[in-house]
Amino acid sequence: AAALLILWYGGLTFWHTAQPDGFVAAAFCLGFLPLLGHDRPPTWVQALGAGVAVGFATAVKPNYAVFLLVPAILLLGRHGARSRPALRGLGAMGLGFALVVGAFVLWFALRGALDALLEVHIAYNASAYSGGLAMGDRLEGLVQYLLTGSVFVVALPAALVGAAALTRTDRVAAVAILTWALLAIGTVVLQNKFFDYQWAPLFA
Repeated sequence: AAALLILWYGGLTFWHTAQPDGFVAAAFCLGFLPLLGHDRPPTWVQALGAGVAVGFATAVKPNYAVFLLVPAILLLGRHGARSRPALRGLGAMGLGFALVVGAFVLWFALRGALDALLEVHIAYNASAYSGGLAMGDRLEGLVQYLLTGSVFVVALPAALVGAAALTRTDRVAAVAILTWALLAIGTVVLQNKFFDYQWAPLFA
């Protein structure tokens, strides 16, 4: 998996490797992978790190905030939905997320650029990426990419076998990773441009 990720990234042109989605993919790995181990439940420090990772990703693109679902599933699944450690972990995750996003917003506000941030980061992206293709065309673009992408042809069968095996041994991790994948695919479909770099958060 690591070799395929490196080969995929290295095979892209400078225009794709210069995009921030590669940073987002790395942030998700740093934030989510420590929570996946099933030998012991996640700590509040790990939950805080996951929130920070999603916060940085949201600073890149607001729609990446939906990835808070991934650590939330792991925290609730490992600790039990109503337990104090789960609630403490969710609180730490929310705090990490809020601190990062709040710091970015405050930085722009103190420099009198909050309106520009909202215009470019929210309003422009909503208008530039949301319209255009009907849902059927978006799904067709998704299928085309999955079938024609050279890495996916190799990685997808291996990922499916791994997911099936993981479902038997660690269902919580399987649900979290499936959610991670579906959210990554969903954000690409939402943007409806299907640029190679937009798939980076899925590759882990």
